[in-house]
Amino acid sequence: MRTASSFFALSRSGGPRLAAARDRSHDINDGDKIPRWENGKGNVMLNKIAFATSLAILSGVFYLALYVLAVIWRDGFRFLFNAQFLGADVASLLPQRLTYGGFLGTFIVLVIVSWVFGFVWAWLNNRLAQVIP
Repeated sequence: MRTASSFFALSRSGGPRLAAARDRSHDINDGDKIPRWENGKGNVMLNKIAFATSLAILSGVFYLALYVLAVIWRDGFRFLFNAQFLGADVASLLPQRLTYGGFLGTFIVLVIVSWVFGFVWAWLNNRLAQVIP
C-alpha cells in the first residue's frame, strides 16, 4: 500500500507514466511509441512537417469527397454544405458548373494553404508548450 507521501511525490512528478517517460531519451521520430519529453515539463512537441502534411492530405480528401458528392447527389451536397454555415444558403453562391481548371486550381490552393496553416499551427503549439506549463 502506498503512503500519502509517495502519492504526493507521484502527483508532483506527473504520475508514474510521465516519470517513466522522462527517464527515456528517445527521439519522437525513431519509430518508438514513447514521445520525447521536452525540458522535463511533460510537453510533447509536434512534428511540424508531419502535422502540416496530414492536415493537407485530410483537406484534399475532404474537398474531393465534397466534389464527388456534388456530382453524384447535388441536393445532398447543398444540404451538407449549407449545414456547415448554420443553414444559410451558401451553396447558391458556388458556380453552377466547375471547369477542370477551376477544380484543379482550387484543389492545389486548398492543399498548399492547409499545409502552411498546419505548419504554423504546429510551430505555434510547440512555442506555447515551452512557455505555458
